[in-house]
Amino acid sequence: MMPDLAHARRVGTTELRRRWRSTRGNTVQLAALALTALFYLVFAAAATFGGFVAGQALEAGDVETPLTFARYGAAAVLVFPVFIVAFRTLARLGSVEALDGLLTTIPHEDLAAGLLAAEAAWLLGIGGPLLLLAVGALAVGAGSVALAASTLAAALALLAMGVVSGFAVGFAVRALIARSEFVARHKTALGAAVFVAYMGLVVTERLDAVVQPILEAVRVSPVGWFGDLALLPLGLGTAPVLAVAALAATPLVVAGCFAASAWLAGRYWYGDHASGPTGETRSSGFGTGRVGRAVRGLPRPTARVATKSWLRALRAPIKLVYVVYPLFVVVGPISQAIQAGEVPHTLPPLLALYGAWATGAAFTLNPIGDEGAVLPVTLTTPVSGRSYVNGLLVAGAGLGGPVTGILTLGTALASSLPVATAVALGVAGAGLPVCAAALAAGIGSAFPKFETSSITRSREAVLPSMYAFAAFSLALMVAWIPAAVGAFAAEPLGESVGVAPAVVAVGGAALTLAVAGAGGWFSYRYAVGTFDGFHLEG
Repeated sequence: MMPDLAHARRVGTTELRRRWRSTRGNTVQLAALALTALFYLVFAAAATFGGFVAGQALEAGDVETPLTFARYGAAAVLVFPVFIVAFRTLARLGSVEALDGLLTTIPHEDLAAGLLAAEAAWLLGIGGPLLLLAVGALAVGAGSVALAASTLAAALALLAMGVVSGFAVGFAVRALIARSEFVARHKTALGAAVFVAYMGLVVTERLDAVVQPILEAVRVSPVGWFGDLALLPLGLGTAPVLAVAALAATPLVVAGCFAASAWLAGRYWYGDHASGPTGETRSSGFGTGRVGRAVRGLPRPTARVATKSWLRALRAPIKLVYVVYPLFVVVGPISQAIQAGEVPHTLPPLLALYGAWATGAAFTLNPIGDEGAVLPVTLTTPVSGRSYVNGLLVAGAGLGGPVTGILTLGTALASSLPVATAVALGVAGAGLPVCAAALAAGIGSAFPKFETSSITRSREAVLPSMYAFAAFSLALMVAWIPAAVGAFAAEPLGESVGVAPAVVAVGGAALTLAVAGAGGWFSYRYAVGTFDGFHLEG
């Protein structure tokens, strides 16, 4: 069924308007957009310079196999939007606001066409200027206006096929997740496995081992013919018949991929979805199952708060996705360790810092606001501020302390650091997350946030405020500096003051724990007092 263009246009414009309103009303997204704009200027300069240099090389005959490079380029231009749009469709485009109302007023083909049009306009708005700069510079460098027309036609055709193909792939994966009991039940674990695998490829610099075969397979397919189309005005061994065939087949491929994506979208939107974990668990003591047994020896109020925090994280892990972002800080040292076959001195202190930051940010950086709609119920229960904050500390530090300590000690011992320094870092790695959790509790109580933030298209949650993030990160960094100095510069600093390097390392770790512990104690007391004295205004 052909979509109604008027309906599709209205859906597309409404979708774009919603995206802009969502961005405009989010301070964090506006700041990220401003930062991205600065990098965009760098990309624009690189596209212009690269296009001009490539054009000059083509005109001078300095490229040995220009057609091979052109076909690789065609493969890359197709594959990139396929991955981008497939991921975005899987993450957000498949879930639309007021979906039930839309599907009862217009055919699902119209809705799919509108969403696809909005996504194409979004991508073209971002990549269009870069594409025009690169194509224009290529034509100037080669001295051929016809080259600009043929390259632009090839690129736009590939982008159109890439966007609609990615849309179909995204809905195919969504339909699989929706209909598979196994995938629905284990989608969190599967998503984590995919992320870990991706990070492993990045860290080991083996991502090209996956991408290269894909590009090679696409290059030798008819997609490579668009390389012939791009270079057609220059000759260079191109096949005009293949170039014309590629351009003529584009509308058929786009129409076929759209028909497939609309069919898959209908299967997803109208189909029965497999049920994942219901969230209902059997009661056992103070909690549920193994989660409850982990806190059975604690006072009942503290155990219940800790259990509640863990169960929330298990049922909605996406709420804690922000904890993963700073993990990229340690990607460099881990990659260096894998390539060099030895652990660099920078890795253990950075693991201690990240583990402490993640521990504090996960459960205690918004102790009051994180209760959300159940805050009135929480405040009217007999639980005291001390029990409540203790429960949050157990939830965070009970996991973060041991894990961070073991990882820090293990990597420190595996490096060439002295044993005394490694042990000192291990102790700091175990103790700093405990202090960080207490530190975050007070800072989060001083800067609570009750409003929800958009995590994905269809998911919102209450996240810590930006002020809490900034204050906590700064305070933790200041406390971490002595331990870092003790690890990074123990030997030169020890020689300058006339003491053994081990003394510097142990002293730095001790000073870090002392500073973090003192700050955590006052912060903990403030959080307890804030909870006990908190009043709702109605």
